Amino acid sequence: MASSNHEVSTLEQQLQEYRAKLAAYDSGNGGVAKTTMTSSVSLGAQPQSINTNSNQAVGGGAGSSSNPAYFSPRPKVVRSASGNNIRSQRNPSPSVKPGNYEAMSNSVPIIPLVHEPSSHHDDESDNNPPQESSFHNSGGAAASPQEQQQKQQPQDSISQLAEGDVLFNYDEDFDGGSIEDEPEEELTWRSDPEKSMSDWTIRVMNRVTRQKQVYYVHRNVLAVGKRKSEYFVRFFRSHDRVGKSNNVTEVHFESVAASAMPFLLDYMYSSEGKLEIATINAVGLRYLAQYFGMRGLHKRVMSFITRDMTMDNVKIYYEHTVAVDDSKVSEIAGSQCAQNILSINTKNPLLKAVDPLFFRRIMLSREIDSMEKHLHMSQLLAEFCILHRKLLDDQDFIRLTDEQCLPHVHYKAALTLMEMEADLGLVDHEMHEKTSLQDRCLRDLASHWEELSTMKPAELSNICRKLPSAVVTTIMIRSLGQAKKTVDV
Repeated sequence: MASSNHEVSTLEQQLQEYRAKLAAYDSGNGGVAKTTMTSSVSLGAQPQSINTNSNQAVGGGAGSSSNPAYFSPRPKVVRSASGNNIRSQRNPSPSVKPGNYEAMSNSVPIIPLVHEPSSHHDDESDNNPPQESSFHNSGGAAASPQEQQQKQQPQDSISQLAEGDVLFNYDEDFDGGSIEDEPEEELTWRSDPEKSMSDWTIRVMNRVTRQKQVYYVHRNVLAVGKRKSEYFVRFFRSHDRVGKSNNVTEVHFESVAASAMPFLLDYMYSSEGKLEIATINAVGLRYLAQYFGMRGLHKRVMSFITRDMTMDNVKIYYEHTVAVDDSKVSEIAGSQCAQNILSINTKNPLLKAVDPLFFRRIMLSREIDSMEKHLHMSQLLAEFCILHRKLLDDQDFIRLTDEQCLPHVHYKAALTLMEMEADLGLVDHEMHEKTSLQDRCLRDLASHWEELSTMKPAELSNICRKLPSAVVTTIMIRSLGQAKKTVDV
């Protein structure tokens, strides 16, 4: 036993001397050839057999003939008589030139290999598995517990494949004699971003609610195929050319457009180009189609809008066009209203919802092409002015009541419009000439003098006080004349 302990002590002393000389050699070569046990383990070489009689490695690699046991590319594991494992140094990293080590090997003593009796090998190995020492590449110190734990973790099996190796074997699919296709999982932005391997993010900020919605998407869907976005095609090209690392696109939309974003992405990801479109998201989709450069989507949305718009939903379309400033759809909505102008009464909520610009668009439409429609339009205008009395300014009123928009005025609207004109300061009481609007109002008002007689005296008196005396005089003279004709008949 004492002899065995002496052998181990001698072996360890020689190993320490070898390390010191190796460190001195590495220092002299600028630290290029740092060889440790941990770095040699990464070579992944298989152990070679050992000739214990001659202390030479069998089948060694470079340097095996002149330097037994040291410079073989295989590890040399030996045991002492006590059963403790001693591992000699491996070959240095392949990145080091062999010539440097050949010069060094002549000056380094050879560590003798200790022969272990075969009778101890099998018994001891079962109860006391070999303990492999860990060393840092920097100087031979013992590895930390975290590093030892990392070494024990299994490595990626794919990274360990040699060229030409096959990792997956599906031959068992044929054992049953029948082959059934597995259900394919469709790629969608709604999937878990890690499972779907999302490589891009779209952040949509709602300007109204100030809320942000995040969508995890894929570049190949956004920029490739029939439903690609020209916006993202150009964006990715410039992004890749500049070499930016932030794979995020952030946009700011109104609520109408922001709420339509999921429908746009569903359309882009659909293999059949399925599009969920309705009144509530049509204008938003049209806006997104033009923003992201999707001509095919724009055509489908416009086709739907022209077929879907009616007087029942025109108010929704109008409100959405105002939100995103869509003049084209606003024009279509105005034309829809003009075509059905006689179906719009003074109690219709559309009058309260629309703005002066949209109302004037209706008045100038080619669909208002008869006396009946013009007179009805004047009544709607009078009600519109009452509803928006606090918001209308003098310029809005002038544009709405010019002769091009309002060539004829219904007698029921005449007094209201002349009163509004006076309230806005557009009437000079000292001037004896009547305004253009007053002339148009008086044409139809005098012939309906009977309706004037049914008005409440206080209401009629209040309106007349706001009008120039010339206008009031004209109303009285023409009304008396029409009354006399009626009596004579």
